[in-house]
Amino acid sequence: MQNYFAEAEQIQDLLNRGQAEQALQSIKLLLAQLPNSPAVRSVCAGILIDCGTALGNLEAVNLGISFIEGILESGSGLSGKSLVNLHYNVSNGYATQAILFQNVGENEAATKAFQKQKYYLQSALLSKQEIDSNLLPNIITNYANLLDQLGRTVEAIDNYYDCLAIAPKHPIAMGNCSYSLRRLFNISTKYNPKLLYEAWRLLSEACQLQIEVVELAGTHVLSYYSRNLEELEQAISTIDPDGVEGLENWITEFDKAHTTWKPSALLRQIQADRLLLTINPIPSNCPSEYKDDIFFESMVVSLDDDGNRWFQSLCHSFNNIKEDFATARHLYYQSQSQNRAIIEVSSITSYMDTLDYADFGLRPGFLKSSLRLSADLLDKCAVFLNLYLELGHPEDQVSFGNFWYKNRKYDKGYLPEIEERLLSNRFLAALYDLQRDLFEGRYPFPFKHLRNEATHKRLVLSWYGSLDEEIKSYSLSNFQKITHSLLRVAKAAIIYVVGTVMLEEKDRELTRQRIGSDNLIAPSGLPFKISVGLSDQLDQF
Repeated sequence: MQNYFAEAEQIQDLLNRGQAEQALQSIKLLLAQLPNSPAVRSVCAGILIDCGTALGNLEAVNLGISFIEGILESGSGLSGKSLVNLHYNVSNGYATQAILFQNVGENEAATKAFQKQKYYLQSALLSKQEIDSNLLPNIITNYANLLDQLGRTVEAIDNYYDCLAIAPKHPIAMGNCSYSLRRLFNISTKYNPKLLYEAWRLLSEACQLQIEVVELAGTHVLSYYSRNLEELEQAISTIDPDGVEGLENWITEFDKAHTTWKPSALLRQIQADRLLLTINPIPSNCPSEYKDDIFFESMVVSLDDDGNRWFQSLCHSFNNIKEDFATARHLYYQSQSQNRAIIEVSSITSYMDTLDYADFGLRPGFLKSSLRLSADLLDKCAVFLNLYLELGHPEDQVSFGNFWYKNRKYDKGYLPEIEERLLSNRFLAALYDLQRDLFEGRYPFPFKHLRNEATHKRLVLSWYGSLDEEIKSYSLSNFQKITHSLLRVAKAAIIYVVGTVMLEEKDRELTRQRIGSDNLIAPSGLPFKISVGLSDQLDQF
């Protein structure tokens, strides 16, 4: 059977030379000659999407999507790599579809297209071992782009840096990460200079890779990056009269002033794993920077006793969230520890040999407990927001999956207070999209199932895989990856909660200025008293 690869390469060459309209006409001619040929549809689908993207032609994009989804539905004889490539190509189609819908104000259709794009990118990433090494950075970058589009900026940044870890000179990951970093401005104002500098560094390096930018994204992206770099340098000059050079010197001098202290191997690993609870993009060699220092910077409450109790309740709630994260992270690293004391303590407990290589002990227990705590703190994020946004749900019935809805039921629709804010508060929208992914139970892992198994049933970690097919088991190393991914999700969720408060406080201040208020209000707890927990200070007395 003829595969038509030669014809496709000729058409692709036209597209690569910027002749998108000619390429599209050539595809249409080939399809007209062989309208029912699966082979022709297969080789033309991705090019149709690329032509439609270049020309802003929704009809071509939709045709390419329909061809690929038809191939996927047939499921006939596709290898793992072929599936990944199809998922990648159709995700690009939905990305273009979403943008074209946005351009004409069809926001609901755009939202659906972005969710389809996410589905296919996640499908590709679930088969990461099948992805060609040259394609993997592009898929990770596209996924990061999408997350940022959906407001999930913290996760987008983590993915951009993941891409740069395997492809240090990927210009689109660098350039787009620059924009994402700036979206975290003012969550913690003390890190605005560092966010600015890292954003400039990445965008500057991307602009130097002109050929690579054009090959990956086109000349319009290079022009966009160049214009934005000039704007960014102007913004930097407003906070430092010496511009980029002055900001760079400030960071260099700060580092020089703290050369006597070096982070421990564990702290360096926490930073490398992107599990510090901070928006500081690149911590300096200073103990004050290797910190879980995310807090809401200000909050306005009434001066009466009710206001004080409300504020204390919020602080208790938020501290519980951070405490759970810190404990879950500690348990995650303890599960990898070679400390003799841990091994010795673990060895005093004996387990029945189930003859299927199931693994029980402190280290597997640490991992399972880390996963449970990471999942539990998401519910505590919901408890915090229920209190802060005054949604009125009974606290003991609130969960991360239900607090969005009337009577905490999906079929009742959004609470009005939530629906209004989802349109204006990008960090709350990020939390909503995040919980949708988790409760669909597909990516990055079956969240609800694993949490239920770990909490109530018999989650099994094993060396080689369980002999009992009814038990879903994981190797210790695979479960470490799952736990790490959930810890990152938990970190992102906490930062989104803080971002939600930041934007909500701005809106409340604008409302007060507009309508006035006779009630006495004051910034409560400014500056907030931030310190190490009391029990953790005992060895200092």
